[in-house]
Amino acid sequence: MSSGLKIIAVGDICPGYKAIMGMGAMTKSKKVGVDFFFDNVRPLLQNADLAIGNLEGVLSDAVRGPQAAELTFTSVPEFAVALSSAGFHPINVANNHTLEHGPGLFQETIGLLKKAESPHAACAAVHRNTGPIRSY
Repeated sequence: MSSGLKIIAVGDICPGYKAIMGMGAMTKSKKVGVDFFFDNVRPLLQNADLAIGNLEGVLSDAVRGPQAAELTFTSVPEFAVALSSAGFHPINVANNHTLEHGPGLFQETIGLLKKAESPHAACAAVHRNTGPIRSY
């Protein structure tokens, strides 16, 4: 029996649309739900001592509105719960898409992750228009 620590790290979880509308995970999740993406890996993630995922984008209700086509790398709020229930703890949000749509959607994402009880990695970023944004 091993007494080691089991760590899983996953890069670039991109739940939204790509630059081309209709391409990307958002289209599939509208058909089958947001939990679908983790069905085959959930047991692996949940059995790890630490499962780290990089959320490549933001989560927002705005993706359901008229500006959805402009919100690349953005997905529905329910994805926060899907990440948490899949076994990801923590979620990294410090990447090049964090502030792509401004600080408001980033802060909404942090709130959704907190509500889903999914700890997020400490992150500090600077937005070109509003200055420093910190979330710990």
